[in-house]
Amino acid sequence: MSKTLIFRVIMGLSLLAAAVLWLLSVLPATAGTFNFTRGSVGQWVGVIIAFGWGLAFTLRGILIKSNGPPILKRLQIIFGFALLTVGVLILVEIFTWGGEDGVTFMPIIAVAVALALLVSLIAVGGRKWDQADNEKMNSQPARRKTQWELRQEQDARDAAARNTRNDSND
Repeated sequence: MSKTLIFRVIMGLSLLAAAVLWLLSVLPATAGTFNFTRGSVGQWVGVIIAFGWGLAFTLRGILIKSNGPPILKRLQIIFGFALLTVGVLILVEIFTWGGEDGVTFMPIIAVAVALALLVSLIAVGGRKWDQADNEKMNSQPARRKTQWELRQEQDARDAAARNTRNDSND
């Protein structure tokens, strides 16, 4: 299975799971038996979509090779981690809000941002998006030729021209 197809399948399956969950909660036959002890159906649909799409974008940024600038891979990874963070925050809301002990969200957000930047750095190999070819790791800077080298090249061209003239005269 191709890597782009995996991305599309994950996104489609997460939408399908969310739609089925919503449908089961609305149908009169299952509405009474299909309920959650914590959170609403909308919150659980949000968790499914956020985790599914977050996973899809993160895997796409890590696995798929791009011919474009590395910033696009980084943005996909960061967007994926942002969606995963939203999913975690929804889960935290479902299980802790309304209770006596609250949760501080800043450490969760800081860990998610740090992980996103680290994974995006590893995925693109630390390259900058605007790094030119002559600034890459193993390339040598162009050096100017000395006067002696320029004269040697000119002498070689003159000798070759003389040889071709002499050959045509014979």
